Amino acid sequence: MAINDKNLFLDNGYLNMQEIIESPYTFIILVTGRGTGKTYGTLKYMVDSGHKFIYMRRTDTQVQGIANAEMNVFNWLNDAEGKAIYPYTVTKGVYGYYNSILNEETGKFVKTGDCIGLLGALSTLSNKRGFSGKDIEYMILDEFCPEPHERALKNESDAIFNCYETINRNRELTGEKPLKLIMLANSNTLSSETIIKFGLVDIITRMKKHGKQIYKNDKRSMLVICPNYSPISDRKMKTALYRLIDGTDYKRMAIDNEFTDISFNRIKSKNLLEYRPIVSVGEITIYRHKNKNELYVSNHKQGDCNAYATTQDELRKVKKLYSKLSQYYIDGRIFYENETCQVLFTEYIIK
Repeated sequence: MAINDKNLFLDNGYLNMQEIIESPYTFIILVTGRGTGKTYGTLKYMVDSGHKFIYMRRTDTQVQGIANAEMNVFNWLNDAEGKAIYPYTVTKGVYGYYNSILNEETGKFVKTGDCIGLLGALSTLSNKRGFSGKDIEYMILDEFCPEPHERALKNESDAIFNCYETINRNRELTGEKPLKLIMLANSNTLSSETIIKFGLVDIITRMKKHGKQIYKNDKRSMLVICPNYSPISDRKMKTALYRLIDGTDYKRMAIDNEFTDISFNRIKSKNLLEYRPIVSVGEITIYRHKNKNELYVSNHKQGDCNAYATTQDELRKVKKLYSKLSQYYIDGRIFYENETCQVLFTEYIIK
């Protein structure tokens, strides 16, 4: 059965991760409120189905925080189903998940059987070359959308692509199925580099505008799920924390699954004939009005102006040569053709 609005959630209110994962898409991206069952359901599916996987977080610090028995991501499943799945060191920065048994003499768990999955950091694994990932069927990147206070990795989307390529290798050229990538996140920041480079800004904003929870792109083999409503989130609104913080941005993110880092109240369609181009940066061109002291950012390029790529060196040049752009931003004297233009301007010029 294809995933749709009717079977998106289980009877218990949590996401139907089996139906989502077994959909025919290679790239599955979930952006939801907090505690909707995406991580638990994904890991439970891996264990129940016996598929080999690699579970990843963005940084080594995040991995070190969960590479132990106390903070183990499988603890919820262990408690719920009487299992004992724990991480053990495989090599520097990489861990293996194993079923475990308790050693009566030492009082500690020891691994038993084969490795059921790996744990590692995107920042670590993206730089590894030559290791064999031929048995890995699923690459799971959890919390791919960093919280506003977290520092983004340099070229983070390229790190994802490199890691995927290293594990996937040429398996498709020999008739094998491609590695399946599952990316999970809360709606922390729409202007993250990964969301931008995966082309998700326009997709997600259109989904939100039109009340769509599921987006499918057969050509790109991509499934995007961004629920507008969750039965679990609805029930969580009655709990102590969310009664306390009702009306806050955190509640809007955690319960309503809304991005709160950018306000799209300056999206307007303008006549480019009334503007002169100042500079092009990557996919956007920035214009100044011929008579008014305002700017307009568009996907369309009309007229001649200097053009820059989006490498770190090029963006530093733009910020130095066109330093007044940030003042226009602070003063609220910029309009944008669409949400993607606003996010890209913020990413390229302001951050």
